[in-house]
Amino acid sequence: SPTLEQIVKQWPDDVRLVELMNPLPFHKSARPAAIAALAAQQQQRYWDFRDLLFASDQHAGLEDAALAGYARQLGMDAVRFKLALEDAALAAEVDRQQDAAVALGATGTPTSFINGQKIAGAQPFEKFAELVQAELDASVAANRRGDAWVEERTKAANAALAGYLYQGIEPPRPQAEAEEDAPKVDETVWRVTVDASDPSLGDPSAPVTVVEFSEFQCPFCARVKPTLAALKAKYGDKVRLVFKHNPLPFHDHAMDAAKAAVCAQKQGKFWEMHDLLFDNQRALEPADLRGYAQQAGLDLKAWDRCVKDKATEAKIKADQALAGAVTARGTPTSFVNGMRLAGAQPLDAFAAVVDTALARRDAQVPAGTAPEKAYDAIVGGGKVFSVLEEEVNTFDTKGRPRLGKAGKVEITVFSDFQCPFCSRAAAPLADLVKKYRGKVSVVYKHFPLSFHVRAMPAARYAVCAEAQGRFWELHDLMFDNQKALEDEDLAGYARQARLDAKKLEACLAAPATDALIDADMAEARAAGVRGTPTFYLNGRKFSPPGGYNVESFSTAIDALLAGKNP
Repeated sequence: SPTLEQIVKQWPDDVRLVELMNPLPFHKSARPAAIAALAAQQQQRYWDFRDLLFASDQHAGLEDAALAGYARQLGMDAVRFKLALEDAALAAEVDRQQDAAVALGATGTPTSFINGQKIAGAQPFEKFAELVQAELDASVAANRRGDAWVEERTKAANAALAGYLYQGIEPPRPQAEAEEDAPKVDETVWRVTVDASDPSLGDPSAPVTVVEFSEFQCPFCARVKPTLAALKAKYGDKVRLVFKHNPLPFHDHAMDAAKAAVCAQKQGKFWEMHDLLFDNQRALEPADLRGYAQQAGLDLKAWDRCVKDKATEAKIKADQALAGAVTARGTPTSFVNGMRLAGAQPLDAFAAVVDTALARRDAQVPAGTAPEKAYDAIVGGGKVFSVLEEEVNTFDTKGRPRLGKAGKVEITVFSDFQCPFCSRAAAPLADLVKKYRGKVSVVYKHFPLSFHVRAMPAARYAVCAEAQGRFWELHDLMFDNQKALEDEDLAGYARQARLDAKKLEACLAAPATDALIDADMAEARAAGVRGTPTFYLNGRKFSPPGGYNVESFSTAIDALLAGKNP
C-alpha cells in the first residue's frame, strides 16, 4: 500500500489507483472487512475506511464491532452502513471481484495490474515505476490518454481483465472445492541453509525448523512476530525458529537496523534487540538504534565498532544472497523445513505447514542421521533459484561495441537510449570491467522500443559513433541527457564526442546502419527479449532478484569464473 501511494504521489495527474477485493479464505476476517469497505464506498469513505483497516490490529481490529466503530469514527450513516453489511448484492460483488482475481491468476495478495500487466507480490517502488513509465511513454508517443486509452492498453495486454473491468463480462465461478480444515500447503522444498551464525530459538535437533527472512522496518514483519511466538508456544520443543536478515532497499533504515541486531547478537542479545526494534519501527534513526543498544545492556563501545565493521554488513549480504537464491524477495518470507510461506500469514497457515513437515520428516531423513543433522538432510537437495537461465543464446558480436577485452565472461546488454532504467543499469558496467580487468567485457546490442520515439534516431547515432571508434563516449552523453534526444541534441553530442561530421552524415543515411539495428532487434526477439534493459551473461539471460548492480553482477561473475552455476 505505501508503494502504491508513492506511485500516485509521484504521478498525481497520470496514475489512477483502483482496488478490487480478493479476501483470502484463510484470513477469516478478510471477507467481512472487504464487504465493509464496499459499504464505506457507498458513502464515499472507502479510502479513509481502508486506511483505518490497515492501521488496525489485524485480529480484533477486523471484528464486526470494530468495523462499526470505524464507520462511526468517519461520521458515516450507521444505519445505512449496517444494512449494507447485510446486503446480499454487496457480498456478491465481493465474490465477483474475487472470482475475477482467481480467473486472472491473482491467487495471492497483493497482486497488481498496470494497464493489464501483472505484478505479483509486494514489489519495490522501482518495479512499479518501470511499468508506469513505460505506459506514460506509450501515451505520449500516441498522444492519447483517458479512459478509452487505458481500456485499449489494458485489452491489448490482458483481454480478460479488460472484459471484467470495462465490458461487464462476468468472471467464471471457480469449481466448488471440498471444505478443508487447513490451507493448502506447497510442499516444494527450497535449499534454505542455516548455520551457527544465525540467531535461533529452540533446539537444533528439533524436528521442524522455521526460517524467517525479515527486516525491522517492514510492518508486515512486525505483524508476524506474535504469530511465530504463538507457533513456538503451540509446538514447543518440536519447532526451532531461525532469523535471517533481508533489509529491503526502499526501507531507508532497514540496513542500519539489521546491523544493530547483528551486533547485539555478538553480545548474546539478539532477541532483546529484535523486540526493541519491532516495538519501535517508526524510530530507527542511528541515535535511536544506539539508545536501544544501551537499553538492551550492551557494551556500547564494542557495539559501535561492530556496526562499522565490514564483516557485519557481509553477514547481512550473505543472508540476502540466500534470500535471492530461494526467491524470498519480499518480507516476511518463512520456510518450514524448506517449505515456503510468503507474507504475514495467520497461525493456522503456519500450523498447517508445520504439521505437514512433521508428517513428512521420517521419510525425508535417512536412517542413522544424527538429530542435529536432520534439517540439513531435509533441505540439502532442495530447490535453488538460478539468476541465469539454462538456455544459452549465441549473439553476433562482430562490429558491435565492446567495453573491455574479451575474457571468460561476456555481458551482452540489449538497451534503448531513451529508456530511463537502461541508463541506471548501465552505471555499474564500467566498474565491472575495471574490477575484472581482462576477465569481463560488455557488448552493447540495440533494442529501441517502438514507443520511445527518439530511441531509433539515438541508436543510429550510436552505430555511427562505433564506426568511428567513439561509441562509449556518445553512449555516456546520450544516457546523461535522456530528456534531450532531438536531432539537434544528437548532433551536439556527436560534436562533443569528436565525430567526423562528413563520415557521420554518410553513415546516418546508409542502409547498413538500420540493417545492423534491425539485426540486433531480430536476435533479441528470437531470444525472447521483450523490454529493456535485458542482460545476458555468456549467452544466458540474467535476472537477479536484487536488480542490476555491481553486487548482483559480481556474485554471478564470481560463480562463472569459478566454474559454478550462479
